[in-house]
Amino acid sequence: MNGTTTLGSATVGVNGTATLSINPAAGSYSITAHYSGDALNAPSVSNAVTVTVSQATEFTIGLNPTTLSIPTTQSAALTINLGSQDGFTDKVALGAARCRIR
Repeated sequence: MNGTTTLGSATVGVNGTATLSINPAAGSYSITAHYSGDALNAPSVSNAVTVTVSQATEFTIGLNPTTLSIPTTQSAALTINLGSQDGFTDKVALGAARCRIR
């Protein structure tokens, strides 16, 4: 749980452990584990653990030049530099979201 918000549930295995995987957004969380108990074991709540999740930076991008004007029917060169962060190896799609025509 994060405060009073349930993050999920997991079944306790024969070895007495349970595993729950979550994918939280960036922020700070106070997480506790709650066991509802059974015929042989009383309910219990763990001590709170504070977890801070930071925003991941997967890649950097640099443009040279940072702005570019291209006359009609002409072409120009633009250098795009992508840098991997923390072993990022996925594909990056590039496109023009908005082109100003003068």
